[in-house]
Amino acid sequence: MTRCFRRCLSRHARLRASHIFGPPGCSAGKRKRVEEADNLSGTAELPVKLEVCSGNGDWVVAQAKKEKGKANWMALELKHNRVHSIFSRAVFEQVDNLCLIRGDASQVLPRHLQMASVSHVFINFPEPPHVSGHGHAESKHEFLTADFFKDLCRVLKPGGRITIFSDNHKYIRVLARRVASVAEEDGKLLFASAVLKADHDVDLTLSKDVKGVQLHCGTPGTCAGHAVQTTSFFDRLWKHGSHSDRYFFVAEKG
Repeated sequence: MTRCFRRCLSRHARLRASHIFGPPGCSAGKRKRVEEADNLSGTAELPVKLEVCSGNGDWVVAQAKKEKGKANWMALELKHNRVHSIFSRAVFEQVDNLCLIRGDASQVLPRHLQMASVSHVFINFPEPPHVSGHGHAESKHEFLTADFFKDLCRVLKPGGRITIFSDNHKYIRVLARRVASVAEEDGKLLFASAVLKADHDVDLTLSKDVKGVQLHCGTPGTCAGHAVQTTSFFDRLWKHGSHSDRYFFVAEKG
């Protein structure tokens, strides 16, 4: 088990999807070539998708199950009990294209994910600073900072996307502005608003422009990367009248 686990990490302790999701019969020679390349391509031909802050795993397990054979998934969560919940759910749902990562997203992204290795990143119902959602609010626990989005851009493939979904209109507008303003040292913007086709549950004519990023009202569908609709803890709150509207935006790596 130790040898198997070590093969899933590069010499720089970065996750290698070619060994995590690759076929068990992969030859030693091919493994060596992948290790020398020190990247996530190799035998991992399927796109890798990542949910940050996966909670109890309702959503990510459903997505991975729906896209079995089409994509490999990673779930990143900080709390041990939630990782256990995701693992248990994946086992009983027989989902084997899902990798679980326990850790702080602000540390895992820059230290343990390969550059240009992820096709799509999802953040569902992020917790706003002080639960107020105001842009001037400060919280040492907030991780969706400009630096975080820069790290996220580094792990995304060219043309890779990020979808953020929230029921807090004030906070998601803050995040949209933050994503739209993230730039490299030469001033080049790292993200641009992704062009979406109309989903059946989203009226794109009601979308609002936030510093160049299109903020949509409704539930993201397949065009936004949500392969299947599933009921989560937040959906159950919403259905019981705790919240009125939901919003999302999709940004693409420039």
